[in-house]
Amino acid sequence: MEKEIFQEGIYDGVFDLANIRTFADLGCNRGFFGVWLSAKTRSDLKGILVEANPFLIPEIQALLKMNHFSKMQVLQGAAGGGMGGGEVEILIPPTDVGAGLKATTEKSLAGDKCEVARVPALRVGEVWRQRFPNGERCGILKIDIEGAEKRFFEDEGDFLSLVDRVVVEVHESMVSIQEIRELISKNGFVIKKENKEDSETALVFAERK
Repeated sequence: MEKEIFQEGIYDGVFDLANIRTFADLGCNRGFFGVWLSAKTRSDLKGILVEANPFLIPEIQALLKMNHFSKMQVLQGAAGGGMGGGEVEILIPPTDVGAGLKATTEKSLAGDKCEVARVPALRVGEVWRQRFPNGERCGILKIDIEGAEKRFFEDEGDFLSLVDRVVVEVHESMVSIQEIRELISKNGFVIKKENKEDSETALVFAERK
């Protein structure tokens, strides 16, 4: 993941990042997207990082502290788990990469010795408004939530109305890329670029009309 972001530049060259001051990273893993974005914008970024895997939270907190990212907040929980709140079950594979909702990942992780954990089902719109009570917009939203992208787009329309740019990692074994394209368009975005990462994974970049 670190190699993909910083050496291969999977997020580079699509958006004008000069004026971005806020962001949200859903499925942040170890938090590298925030580091990349900070380097690109050279600004004192404010944002939220959401990660379902509880074992990664101390690593993310250490990364934020080491880089003096005092205006970034990490939250442990699952996005796209439904607006009912409460808790949801996630599967955590041995590599710590690819943890996601049991409902969307159990087929793709079949055969792996995964741990099962119960985590909060986060309503991202509520979290954002608590963090930014003055109505600040989200300059860029990154979504990598292991097949729960469709549910997130269906449930979080109010939050998405505050987002100017979005990058979605689509796991085609779990969700149809055509469904994601349609939901992106339905929420007022125009697709700028699609990158195929491998036979089952694509990155979709879109910005508000």
